[in-house]
Amino acid sequence: MRRLRILLGLCFVGVALGFSQQANAQALVTFDYDDLMGDFNATSLLFTATDNADSFGNATRIVSPGGDAIFEGLSGSNGFLGMAAFDLAMTISNLTTTSADASGTIMLTDVQGDSFSGNLQGTWTKNILGSGSFSGVLSNVIPSNPSADGSFDGSSGPGLSMTFLDSPPFSGAVFVLDLEAGNWFTDGAGASQGFSTALTRTQGVIVPEPATLAFLALGGLIAGCRYRRRH
Repeated sequence: MRRLRILLGLCFVGVALGFSQQANAQALVTFDYDDLMGDFNATSLLFTATDNADSFGNATRIVSPGGDAIFEGLSGSNGFLGMAAFDLAMTISNLTTTSADASGTIMLTDVQGDSFSGNLQGTWTKNILGSGSFSGVLSNVIPSNPSADGSFDGSSGPGLSMTFLDSPPFSGAVFVLDLEAGNWFTDGAGASQGFSTALTRTQGVIVPEPATLAFLALGGLIAGCRYRRRH
């Protein structure tokens, strides 16, 4: 049985629900990847999160015609089936015992090598479990379709069209990027300390323009309060 991971957050549901619905109307694609492997190098201050044999993920197209791509780790392998992958890398800065800034890149790749990639910037905070929680914004998000099939495909699911009425580059937000309990970038004295294979989860959304992010930030309060149990 896979781990039950409860996402931390304040659930102002009554107020945020209306904003969340408006945000969903503006969103192009949402994504959710779980049981990633998080690693932090205390010397280079580089944090990475990648898929492995136990990872699970999905990308869902919100705008018509809809569709989703589901990714599952392949037993006995290092990650998802085919060319599919999740890759996140960010440099940590202004590191303290309770907070840090970060910037880097993110790429979602499907089974045929098609991808959504972009830049990532935001803030880490140390939560009540003693681990890191990140939230931030995406910029310069580019869909790439080298397979020329026009679709972002998983190991299951119908896939989703990579053709949009709006022209890239797109923007977006990361509502959830949580580390397994007990993992933070410093020791008690404030010196940077590395960790490896920390279970990591991320949720985010891709939108056509930055103006929609004000709504998406409130919608994220709801997304951050969800939990999922998988077997």
